[in-house]
Amino acid sequence: RLLEGARLDDLLTEVPGVQVRRFGGAGERFEISIRGSRPEQVPVFLDGVRLDTSLTGRTDLSTVCLDALEEVQVTRGAGAARSGTGAIGGVVNLVSRRAPAKPETRLRIGGGNFGTVEGSVRHARRQGPWSFSLAYCGFHTDGDFDYQSSRVITDGVPVGTASIETRENNESDRHTFLGRVGRRFGRSELRVTQLTSYLDRGTPGLETDLRSEAGEENLSLLTSVGLEHPLEKLPDGRLDLLLAHRFEGNDFEDPEPRTSASEPIDTETRVHNWTGRSRIDTGFSALSGDHDISWVTEGRFDQRGSNEARSESRAAVALRIESTSSWWQKRLQISPSLRFERIGGFDVERIPGLFV
Repeated sequence: RLLEGARLDDLLTEVPGVQVRRFGGAGERFEISIRGSRPEQVPVFLDGVRLDTSLTGRTDLSTVCLDALEEVQVTRGAGAARSGTGAIGGVVNLVSRRAPAKPETRLRIGGGNFGTVEGSVRHARRQGPWSFSLAYCGFHTDGDFDYQSSRVITDGVPVGTASIETRENNESDRHTFLGRVGRRFGRSELRVTQLTSYLDRGTPGLETDLRSEAGEENLSLLTSVGLEHPLEKLPDGRLDLLLAHRFEGNDFEDPEPRTSASEPIDTETRVHNWTGRSRIDTGFSALSGDHDISWVTEGRFDQRGSNEARSESRAAVALRIESTSSWWQKRLQISPSLRFERIGGFDVERIPGLFV
């Protein structure tokens, strides 16, 4: 269970082997690495849908609201056999809240220094064959604070006195909505998940190069549709289908030229990602143990456009076969797997895996 009122970066710092790299105070961008890996070597998923692309490679976790999640699954160690090329350090899967047996409504609000206010409201319920889980999280901070400026050092000796300066253009606003709707049809279930995140924050720059008007806006939309359907002709057979589309738009502006020869900055970037996946599971009992076999087929297409760079796109396909055998009430589990993956511009990768 997640802690009420905790932030995602605070929670991840408690996980052994996970390092959190923050780019500012509360509400600012942060990334993670696992066991010394780079952030782009730790893919992040929401309900099994990857939040980064093969063209961007990183996920800004500050846009994800912890109150809208049911659990955070962290896998340490190489996970490329299950999650694809690049999962060298580990894998993080964020699980959205599911509707409980009884209706639930929760409201949380808090505040702090520098004009910081944050809160969340969520409601979840089941109604016949329908299930609903809706959550909104908001965050605002003025962010301005006073600090002592650095003194000039000449020949190793501080010169003059340090003045008190004000850190300006540090304001940040974030709005996140995560909704999950499900509908049962007999033994099958159809579910739709929508994640919407909007971020607007200033970019104050460095102490030696203050930027009073620079800022960025980021809009992220993730829509996924999933279907779980039993396969009667296979023992314990089940079919999972998933279709997802993710859009991310980022605008950065700095109207103040840094030098007399430079021009104002106005950069716009748009990223689209389409994902499709099918999975078939079956199982049987033999040799005093239980054995499960799964076949997974995945396809991805990433596209990025910018007003300052040429458009790029990349497609990827993958096939994964995995079996899991367990004995002694699942005290011992052995899972060999093999993944075939082809990403545009690269050769076919054959990635074996063994989990014990």
